Amino acid sequence: MSRRIVTRPVFLVTAWLLAFTTPWACVTVHAEGQQVVNAGAATPDTASQSQSATASSPVQPAEITTYPQVSMTAFTRVYRSRSSPASASAGDAAAAIEAALDKPGSRFEFNEVPLRDVIAKLREAHSIPVELDQKALEDAGVDLDTPITQHISGISLRSALRLLLDTIDLTYRVENEVLQITTKEVESMNPTVRLYPLPWGIAAQARPDVQALIDLITSTVRPETWDSVGGYGSVRPIGESGETTLVVSQTQECHWEVEGLFRGLHQQALAEFGDSSSPRAATPVFRAYHIADVSTLKALSEKLVKLCNESLGEAGDPAATVGAIGQSLVVQSVSPEFHALAGRMVAAITGVTTRDPLGTTPQPVP
Repeated sequence: MSRRIVTRPVFLVTAWLLAFTTPWACVTVHAEGQQVVNAGAATPDTASQSQSATASSPVQPAEITTYPQVSMTAFTRVYRSRSSPASASAGDAAAAIEAALDKPGSRFEFNEVPLRDVIAKLREAHSIPVELDQKALEDAGVDLDTPITQHISGISLRSALRLLLDTIDLTYRVENEVLQITTKEVESMNPTVRLYPLPWGIAAQARPDVQALIDLITSTVRPETWDSVGGYGSVRPIGESGETTLVVSQTQECHWEVEGLFRGLHQQALAEFGDSSSPRAATPVFRAYHIADVSTLKALSEKLVKLCNESLGEAGDPAATVGAIGQSLVVQSVSPEFHALAGRMVAAITGVTTRDPLGTTPQPVP
């Protein structure tokens, strides 16, 4: 068996536990960490037989076992995406705008009020910088004296703005620490990039079905806007084996909808645990992991509770139990964070089998 070393960030307790649970693997941990990939190459005794077989039959995709490093992504009950460094609107003003947009109880009472005056009233009522994209509005032929009639109350400013601006085919975006009113065409030409961790139920899987999640996004959230159908939006995964992040380039309005979808999936996956104040929160949830190697199973059953709780701190579960039943490791805990970390620790130590993810399938011999 040959091994190829791929450098990736490492969660140190994983490398430590790997060292004494898998005596057959020789792992050298650099300062930045490593990931071991077993490529399953033929031994000298079988190499000629393998070449003969591949010459006369189609090559099957190679099964490769990866040992993903553990990260703490999406271990919290509250789902949040984050801006990419390149498109982040930094500063206290931007944070204040986002907070104002999500604040409930907005009230719009406009009767034939010119657009320019509506913007001025919004600026005054919410104490945030609101500006018009003059050039974009002029290019689109938007008259700032267009009368606006709108009666809205009891909803967030974000929703109220969408309802108000949709009537005149405009939108808004947070850029350069101001809330800018612009055209939908200009907004689509200047997409924002955000990074989305996988929702909890998917992130906790050893082999998350990322493509299914991407298909869900592009088929349900403004499906006509994605590059798969010639639009301007894009979604790409980075990372693998439970550490995947989705990089989404889209308008800010669309990001709001994607965030809502992911938050719903995140909360749905956590529903079996209940919220922290519900009676269900006191009922342990069980997870079982098949582990064929006896020494690995024993080491995990003895050490996993301590390692997870030391890493999670206040989010840990001192009452959690981990035991071996046959060839399965059974984890019992009331904490979703504990289960998520335990699952990733198990995957990192026992490995996740994939089908030729790194393109190492040998080519047929001519």
